[in-house]
Amino acid sequence: MDFGSGEGKYTLPVASVVGDRGTVYAVEKDAKKLKELLEKARSAGMHNIVGMHTQEEAGIDLEDRSLHAALLFDVLHLYYFPEPEQRARVLDEVHRVLKDESLLLLYPTHMDARELAKEVEARGFRLKARQSGDMFHNGRTEKGSVLVFTKERHAGRRP
Repeated sequence: MDFGSGEGKYTLPVASVVGDRGTVYAVEKDAKKLKELLEKARSAGMHNIVGMHTQEEAGIDLEDRSLHAALLFDVLHLYYFPEPEQRARVLDEVHRVLKDESLLLLYPTHMDARELAKEVEARGFRLKARQSGDMFHNGRTEKGSVLVFTKERHAGRRP
């Protein structure tokens, strides 16, 4: 699942890697961007992307423990979710739909990565690795890090 997929700059490459073996859920609140993403995918012959129009309050319309991985790239930060409680609701929904010991990949922008990592760990995830390198962000390549978390097995989230 690519939460906050936008026009698909991360969704499309992931769908290409997954291929016919899997499905990528593009979760986006902007219906226009989601439509553009799905049109790009169809034009490229990709049929493994499922678009999901959502709003923050609506949650993620997927079954509990149904996904192997989730991307939150350039989305979980102070601009979109200025309050810690808002970020906690998003993380709780991601936690709900991920299988135990599955992956949450987070590209933190516009917020201190250490602070955000603490918030993520408080919601039942464990930081396993940090992969640093070149990232494509806002139309240009820049240095960045992807934080790799696993959903803890049967973890209870702390309030």
